[in-house]
Formats: sequence, structure tokens, C-alpha cells
Amino acid sequence: MPLTPFSQSRRVRWTLALLALAAIVYLLKTAPLGGHVMADFRSFYFAGVAHLEGGNLYDAEYLGNLAAQADVEGTVYPYLYPPPLAFYMAPVAHLGPRSATTVWMLLLVVLGASIVFCSTRLCAARGESRDPGADGLLPLWALLLLVLIPFDNNLMMGQVNIVVLAFLTAALVQSLVYRRDFLAGLLLAPAALIKVTPLGLLLFFGLNRRFKVLFGCAVGVVVLGVPTMVTAGGLQSWHHFLEFAGAMGYGKTVPGLFSPAGVGNFAVAGWVARFTSDEASIRLWTLICLALLGLLLVSQHVRLRRRLPEAYMLMPYLVLMIISSPLAYLHHVIYIYPGLLVAGWALLESGGRRTLGASVALVCLAAIASMDFPVHYDRLGSPVAALRSLNLYALLGLFGLGLWAPELCGLTRGPNHPESRAL
Repeated sequence: MPLTPFSQSRRVRWTLALLALAAIVYLLKTAPLGGHVMADFRSFYFAGVAHLEGGNLYDAEYLGNLAAQADVEGTVYPYLYPPPLAFYMAPVAHLGPRSATTVWMLLLVVLGASIVFCSTRLCAARGESRDPGADGLLPLWALLLLVLIPFDNNLMMGQVNIVVLAFLTAALVQSLVYRRDFLAGLLLAPAALIKVTPLGLLLFFGLNRRFKVLFGCAVGVVVLGVPTMVTAGGLQSWHHFLEFAGAMGYGKTVPGLFSPAGVGNFAVAGWVARFTSDEASIRLWTLICLALLGLLLVSQHVRLRRRLPEAYMLMPYLVLMIISSPLAYLHHVIYIYPGLLVAGWALLESGGRRTLGASVALVCLAAIASMDFPVHYDRLGSPVAALRSLNLYALLGLFGLGLWAPELCGLTRGPNHPESRAL
């Protein structure tokens, strides 16, 4: 069931414009704009410098030396991403680390507001019977989740996740709202070139029979990826990446980073690593757990896809995208934002005690997933390994709630059933 075109009423446009403005104000207040070069941005920035100098992007010691030469203090963590991020960061490297940091922060603020704007459109473009985008509660719901989800953590660390999520939400709007599937694929490509895990959303689009998204993504990867290979040192950077990727597998410890069993890692692989240190066992049990979750998701999606607006199955895909990575930290939780917004709004609109209870559960689980529990584990001294993955358990709760929400909203009875609630 496709989403209907977004209403172009003046009230809706002003409502969403004010929502974007409010998001910018909040993010500007949160963003560190003093010129300090944040921890994760140091990796991106000096990887861009390394690209300009033809060095090895994946040599953390080399990146640290570049930081020392630029008089930037603090640890430079390993660069964990494919070469395109460093390639397209290279022009920013000409600004110097502190000016580049300010530009990066302002970019994250603008893109953060676009995430809120696009995610709200996914909720607003739903049915012909009413105009939910004009409902004043929807912007408030969007802002509540913006504050609840750790966008502030991403800004404080200078993380790239906001950039990736901005491309993802733009792709979702172009496909599900405007039915511009090829353009949606082009927008998905940069996200996949920065982080590999967004490729998992191709399954979401494929099961919704939006095959042009897959084609557009392939074209976008080629268009954006080829320049990173044909420039000086480009192929060498990809060669270094493929060598480094071997150290990024399940159960492996990336040189210069924490072990996979570190309390900060709440990926499925991190959870398994807390029970065994055998690398082969970690890989096997991680793949088994992810395969079971994937089969559950696909079976539910196939069962409901003809009776369900496409955006309703988004949240479980986003959760799986987070926890399937070898490393999942607090700043990755923001990827659930668009799915959380859509699922929560559907539950709130459906009414009834059960859906109200599910809405409260959704907010509580999102709050737990967004808490920085890892910094407290050692202080609390929890001796049980299973108790050191509270963020993961909250995300798994959201995964299950995302699968169950359509049943609660009465959407699985068919579009003509009197108790069904159209999106």
C-alpha cells in the first residue's frame, strides 16, 4: 500500500518549516561550536589529509602523527570506513582542523533538521481522509524524539551518522512519498559508501517491489565510487581498505580500538563476545542470531506487505541495521529515528488502551536504548555478562514492537475492514 502524496496546504508547509527551525535551534544549542576538534571527527579529517598526501588511511599511527603535526591534541581513533568518505573530506582538509570542525558542525545541524523534516513527512503523507501533517501533535512528537534520541552525543563526538541518516531519510521520502524510486536509490548510495550497513535497506525496498531503488543505488555507487579509484592513490586506498576489512569481522579486535566484548559495544557480536572469547564461536553464533532475526522480519514483512503502508515495517530494518554491525555504540542509535517516529505516531493515532500502552513502551525502550549505560557498568560492578547489554535489549524490544505494531493498529485486517485504520 503506497503512501499518498504529501499535502501541499499552506498550514502544513508552515508547520513543518517551524518544526525544522525548532530542530535547528535545538541542535545549534547542543553542537560544540568552539573550534575544538572532536574525537571521531579527528579520524575523518585526518583520513582526508592522508588521502591528499597519498598515505594509508587505515594506519592509525600515521593519522596520529598527522594530528600531532597539526597541533591537534587527543587520540585519533582508526578510520573504519570505506575510502569515499576520506576522498570527499579531502577538500575540507584545506581549511585546517579547527575551521573544518566548525563547518562540519554547521553541516550536521542543517542535516539534522532535514532528518526531522523528512521523517515527519513520512508520517504526514499517509491517508486521504485527513491531513495528519496539520495536527500540531506530530511536530511535538518529532521534537520529543529528537531530544530523546542521542543526536547530542553525535554532535559532541563529531560523528558522521547524521550525514548517513540524512541521506537515508531523503531516500525514504523520495520513494515512499513521491515514488521517485530511481532518485531514492541515488540518495541511498552515499549512505552505503560511507557505511556499508545501509545496504540492508535494499531488502526493505526490494520486498516492497521498489526495484528501481536498487538500480538507482547501483548507479549512484558507481558514479560516486569511480572517482575515488581513478585519482592518484585511489586504488591503493581501496586495497588498504580490503586488507583492513579483514580486521573488522565478527569477534575481531580492530587495532587501536576496544575489544568486541568491550562494554561500549552493544552489537549482537559484542553480546556474544561477552560469553566466549573464541573468534570462530563469536562469528558462528552472531550469524545464527542475525539470521533468525532476519527470517522473522522477512516473514512478517512478506505476510503484511499487501495490507500495510510500506513505512510501517521500517523500524525493525533500522534496528537490525544497527545491531548487525560488528561494532554498535551509543551514537548509532539515532538510526532508529524515522522508524520510531512513524511507528509511534501510528500507535498514538490508533487509540485504545493497548496502543497507548505500546506507545509508552516504545518511548521507554527508546529512552533505555539512548542511555549511556556503558559508562556506568564498571562503576556498578555487574558480574553478569548478560546484564551489560541493556541498550541491545532495548533495541531488540523495539524490533519486536515494530513487528507487532501493525497488529495493534488494526492494519492487518485488510483495507476494507471496518476496524482497519488507514494510514
